[in-house]
Amino acid sequence: MKLDGERVVAAQPVMGFMHRGYEKLAEVRTYPQVTTLVNRIDWLGSFANEVPSSWLPRAHGRRGPASGSVDPYGPV
Repeated sequence: MKLDGERVVAAQPVMGFMHRGYEKLAEVRTYPQVTTLVNRIDWLGSFANEVPSSWLPRAHGRRGPASGSVDPYGPV
């Protein structure tokens, strides 16, 4: 990065660091939480991430808990 005082004159991006950071975050999260992280990386493709996670359980005859019936922070 080249600076002129406090002003950035030129910058060279380094590819790959963002992917490694998100990969590390995903190691300690559940699948729905990882889907949210991935949607933040690629906001144009977020619909493609959400579709399988919504129709796959229904295709196998499974239903999730009613909305609001599960505490997101676990048992108290």
